[in-house]
Amino acid sequence: MRVTVLAGAESAPFVRELASLLPGHDLTVVASVARDQWVHGLKRTPDADALLDGLRAEPAPATSRVAEELAALGAEPRWAHDDDATLARQVLRTELLAAGFGLAEVTAALSSRLGLPATVVPVSEHRTELHVVVADGDDRRAVHVEEHLAIGTAAAEALVVVSTDDSACDAALAAVRDADVVVLAPVGPTVTRTPLLRAGGLRDALAARPQPLLAAPEADDPLASLADPLDLPATAIGSAADVAAAVRA
Repeated sequence: MRVTVLAGAESAPFVRELASLLPGHDLTVVASVARDQWVHGLKRTPDADALLDGLRAEPAPATSRVAEELAALGAEPRWAHDDDATLARQVLRTELLAAGFGLAEVTAALSSRLGLPATVVPVSEHRTELHVVVADGDDRRAVHVEEHLAIGTAAAEALVVVSTDDSACDAALAAVRDADVVVLAPVGPTVTRTPLLRAGGLRDALAARPQPLLAAPEADDPLASLADPLDLPATAIGSAADVAAAVRA
């Protein structure tokens, strides 16, 4: 059976458990790109990378020698403190993107090379970064959501999506359209769910499905008050085990 999960970094434990409960099923994970950005000349994808890490049979060693050296050299931003395994993926991802491959193809290839029990694809292949508007004295400024979450800038007042093209990619749309079951994993309603469902075409693809979305409880989100409503037919589920039971029914 084909199962598609809409997810972010905070969904990694849920996705890992679901994959362990559904061996032999065709599992695709559609990752948010709202936290993506370019740092140190490398393509940073925190949501996809957390999901790739979470699905590994054995976690990579949690070393941060490169990030520590960058900090010692005064490289900015200091809050982007990725571990060595994540930076290795960033290097390869950037190299493949420069060679002309799309982000969906690259992310799926990383899933395959790591021997994962699921394929991870981004919701969009275009720059679609979430920024929050914060007060700065008498002025307002937009701050990337990753910076805001890492260093706690002033209270967020609004959301701004900085995008070259907000359309969902073909791989994400196909994963939703062709799935037997679509699951909204535990995600922050603002940090992940809102930008995921704003990807052009994705909400329509979900609404067109004959079966309702299976929606897990929301994850903690310090920006929850700024979230868009779900506004989709959905059946509440409590855990990955509930999804596995629905798939087997």
